[in-house]
Amino acid sequence: MFRPAAVIAVALLTVIAPMLAETQDVPRFESQVNAVHLTVSVFNEESRRYVSDLDRDAFTVSEDGVPQRITFFFRDELPIRAVLLLDMSGSVEPRIGEIQDAARMFFKGLGPQDMVQVAMFHHSMSIVQDFTSDRALLESAIDDIPDGDETSLYDSIYISLRELHDSESPGEMKYRKAIVVLTDGIDTSSLASAEDVLHEARVADVTAYPVVLSPPAALSQTGNLLHSKLNAEQLEVRWFLGQLAEITGGRLFEPDAQRPLGSTYENIARELSVQYGIAYQTYRQLDDSYRRITVRVPDRGTLLLRHRSGYLAVPDHR
Repeated sequence: MFRPAAVIAVALLTVIAPMLAETQDVPRFESQVNAVHLTVSVFNEESRRYVSDLDRDAFTVSEDGVPQRITFFFRDELPIRAVLLLDMSGSVEPRIGEIQDAARMFFKGLGPQDMVQVAMFHHSMSIVQDFTSDRALLESAIDDIPDGDETSLYDSIYISLRELHDSESPGEMKYRKAIVVLTDGIDTSSLASAEDVLHEARVADVTAYPVVLSPPAALSQTGNLLHSKLNAEQLEVRWFLGQLAEITGGRLFEPDAQRPLGSTYENIARELSVQYGIAYQTYRQLDDSYRRITVRVPDRGTLLLRHRSGYLAVPDHR
């Protein structure tokens, strides 16, 4: 059953309060107008390339079928603020070296103004490097591997969503926000549930890119993933991560022999680098309803657009 954000926040407070005290120093402001922020990826399915040369007039946006006027539009000039969230529980220990190499490839694919926070989790989440654009600091951070056996996947994603959403005042859009979460698809110790996290994802304007490591038992002799070999818990977590990606406009990745982990991280960095930042203002009452968003590029042929599918129209719940 879904538990309100305030309940989860209180339950987690004793664990994360010291961490948030150091990282959340952005003031909060009330706003009469609800600014709806979107991060949009555009992919040409015929050429198999991202489209990065569109201007504001190429896009149309609607909310619950009603056309909206785009009030803010950013292309190359809007930097990235991303959380690299790494599962470091005991079950992923055999692949630590591969994970570290893939993270380094992710850092190399980012721009000079992009900022990344490195966080790791096992029974709890810890920030090993706060937001920085210093690649040397980021690479050093992934060498610091904490010990732990349990896995607090839901709690860690929940905390990261809230922190990223809180990092801007209402109405602002200074950067594109993303979470890249690596996990082996197991949760053993979270206070938050999958429903809690998905509710938060519908409120936050953050794009999620889950990367799920497959257990050796689920791989064929050629190294390809066989979903039929996953157990019920692994399938349930993969469903949750797929929903998280769909709600936020991201993608779910399942690396295998054909799509190795390193190239997965390169693909994510590439997509982040060519996204558009779009915003519109709605004057509708904040009535806790879910509002669906549709973005189109009507005059450019066969394009695949990814963006968050909608949002929960709730007052500032922080």
